[in-house]
Amino acid sequence: MPAYLDGVCKEIRMWSEMKKTGLQSPLQSLYLGGGTPSVLSVSETGRILETVYQSFGMAPGAEITLEVNPGTLESGYLTAIRELGVNRLSIGAQSFDPAKLSFLSRIHTREQVFEALSDANRAGFSNIGLDLMYALPNETLDVWQADLDTAVALHVPHLSCYMLTLEPGTPLFDQYENSRFKPCDPERRSHFFKHTSRVLENAGYAHYEVSNFAKGRLFRSVHNTRYWERGAYIGIGPSAHSFLPQMTGVQKSLTLDQERIPAFCRPTVRCDSGIHPISAPGWIIWQPAACPGKIMKF
Repeated sequence: MPAYLDGVCKEIRMWSEMKKTGLQSPLQSLYLGGGTPSVLSVSETGRILETVYQSFGMAPGAEITLEVNPGTLESGYLTAIRELGVNRLSIGAQSFDPAKLSFLSRIHTREQVFEALSDANRAGFSNIGLDLMYALPNETLDVWQADLDTAVALHVPHLSCYMLTLEPGTPLFDQYENSRFKPCDPERRSHFFKHTSRVLENAGYAHYEVSNFAKGRLFRSVHNTRYWERGAYIGIGPSAHSFLPQMTGVQKSLTLDQERIPAFCRPTVRCDSGIHPISAPGWIIWQPAACPGKIMKF
């Protein structure tokens, strides 16, 4: 973990040295996730935040989100995280149904989701999002409705409701390939989606993005909205994606030395022929001729 944190902090400082990225400074939002950043200690999270503050600065009232796995939380953790300046939580509940949690190989229980929400409220968090997943194989509408009813009863101000996506290279995809289950068919997925929107809008949530629902504009995700509005953002760490509109469509060489960051943090290009490291001195951002896929991975 120390080597990883060293690489992350170095990469943050390197981005801050770049010119004409289109980023607003000080930053308006910061998002710590995906994966499970709550496995980091308070001091490790604090080190990342301090590096961001020193490198970019954060605007007054900036949204700072931390993704949280209910199965990794210890007593007092959220209180300490709140004191660091984190003001929004995204809690990866996925479901309140034990069978769904087992299918998804989640390490937490429904009770731990309730405990995480209680801890968040005691720590002073009011801006809280809950992630839920639906359209699992053989899932009935009644099971999904029970998840929605529970979430609404908890008065969580933001809900992200995602359909299960089978990604190659994951255990679930391997099970699918081995005919262990059949995915939810498109017609049922459409029915689930429309039902979700109808139920949550009737409960007072605005369906402001494909998978996201908020109780009022105050609780809409500032950070994710920037993605949807095609604003500039940078991603830090392995496999993090960045989008810099001012630098797209042309070959752009950056004068930073790759040797300053560990190998596992160095950028790669994903294109139709596979994933390739960028081996030229400096970083090349968006090189269409070399990469028809035009998707950068950092």
